[in-house]
Amino acid sequence: VMNVNHFNGNPLKWLTFITAYLDTAGSVCGFTATEDMDRLRAALYGPALDLVRAQMGNVQNLDGILGTLQLSFGETHAILSAMEAKVASLAPLNDRLDNIASFAGQVDHLRSINNMIEGRPHRPELVKRLVAKLPLRYGEEWLLYKSSRAGESPSSLYQSMVTIPSDGNLNELADFLLYLHERSVNLGRNVA
Repeated sequence: VMNVNHFNGNPLKWLTFITAYLDTAGSVCGFTATEDMDRLRAALYGPALDLVRAQMGNVQNLDGILGTLQLSFGETHAILSAMEAKVASLAPLNDRLDNIASFAGQVDHLRSINNMIEGRPHRPELVKRLVAKLPLRYGEEWLLYKSSRAGESPSSLYQSMVTIPSDGNLNELADFLLYLHERSVNLGRNVA
């Protein structure tokens, strides 16, 4: 029986989990319903398992179990709430960009999740909170990066620099942070 990733109820991992589970389910790979239930039992732990444990005694409950998990951990609002919590837990960047690799990677992960749930890159509140974690000089650089991609003149955007602009989308911000990371790596090589 093909195992799938473990799932504990983290909404940020729901889409990866359910996609892998369904892509290898009985209807696709020829497993019986009992084997699919066994795979699900082996994959679930923590809050996800606690939520559906009572239903797992009967293989006829498989669709209901998946529906319950979807409602609790796979709904857009649950995923967005988890994204908000993730952003709140990220440490701000310092001027030396010591933590840029981790920060950029986590924002890129949030971008992937966001694009999977709705395909809408605009999450102004998330972008605002993420940009607030940038040192001022990189906030200014974000402004220039964003304006160059939009074809706007930097001077028209400087009017809003009292507060670092946070509009834009998660895709643009993730690209910008990956660019900063690449640049910091290249600068490190040139110094060595």
